[in-house]
Amino acid sequence: MIIQVGPYPEPIGGVSVFIKRMKEHLDILGIKNEVWDLNRKEKGADGVIQTRLRFVPFKLHFRKGIAVVHFNICGIKPKKYIGFFNKIFYRRVKKIITIHGDCENSLKKHRKAFIKALNTFDTVICVKEGDGKRLKEAGLTKPVYDIPAFLFPIMEKEPPLPRYVEDFFKDKSFIISSNATSMKFYNNADLYGIDMCIDLVIELKAKGIKIGMVFCLPNIDNEEYYGQLINKINENGIENDFLFIHENMELWPIIKKSNLFIRATNYDGYGVSIAEAIYCGVPAIASNVCVRPEGTILFQSRNLEELYKSTLKVIEEYELVHSRVIKVKCKDYLEEILKIYL
Repeated sequence: MIIQVGPYPEPIGGVSVFIKRMKEHLDILGIKNEVWDLNRKEKGADGVIQTRLRFVPFKLHFRKGIAVVHFNICGIKPKKYIGFFNKIFYRRVKKIITIHGDCENSLKKHRKAFIKALNTFDTVICVKEGDGKRLKEAGLTKPVYDIPAFLFPIMEKEPPLPRYVEDFFKDKSFIISSNATSMKFYNNADLYGIDMCIDLVIELKAKGIKIGMVFCLPNIDNEEYYGQLINKINENGIENDFLFIHENMELWPIIKKSNLFIRATNYDGYGVSIAEAIYCGVPAIASNVCVRPEGTILFQSRNLEELYKSTLKVIEEYELVHSRVIKVKCKDYLEEILKIYL
């Protein structure tokens, strides 16, 4: 039995989608597994059990037949909590933890506690290339692997798009998509570059290009900033050209119907959504803040002029750019993770 501990959709986010897909693949392979969902909402999905992190050590201690437990938990406190129990409970269970892009900040702020907690696990997985080396240099003694959290979606389960999204697509000659898990700031700037995407649409419309931008934002957790963005959209007359989608749905069905995907983050671990776009044969432009999937077109982070020029070039040379993208062979990292599990 393999147990994944972490968030399960809804809400939609990089970590929750990874857990969902891993479960789907394990189910297809006939491997017994469960998800212990840390979101405080009952999902009613088979093999998904809602729980609290504080109960996890005791569930693991008294539950028989568990071979592997894979933690996908963010923040230093949860890692310290689980690390404490790792020393005294369930020593025969293989304990794995994935670091979803928070390695650098954790080392800066909590270096000693962070490494101490990680050393209680049997294996550490980092989604950001180079983080494994950083952890080793900081004192990690356990095996560590750099493995992006990208698993191929099960496309046979493609859900229909909401009607209002389909209607938005109808009169647009070129569709750009992007996404953010929530509304956050990093170094006093919009982490996901929502503001830059709005500015990009303004610039492109001024040039007379009939494009539409679809921005998936499942969580509005900053009403004031969201209001500012809506005002900017309305003041610049692009309310019919820029659409926020607040549905809790996976991104790839939107990407599949797009001509271009943009990830304008100013801090990142990898960018699973970029790999998703390239896998779907859709060109992707992303900031140069970390190692990106093969085939990504890079621009200088927070540089609107570079983003505009890159986007315009893709639009003007679309057949050439698209032909290059569809030749890229995307890597599914399922096999690498299964090797660690089994």
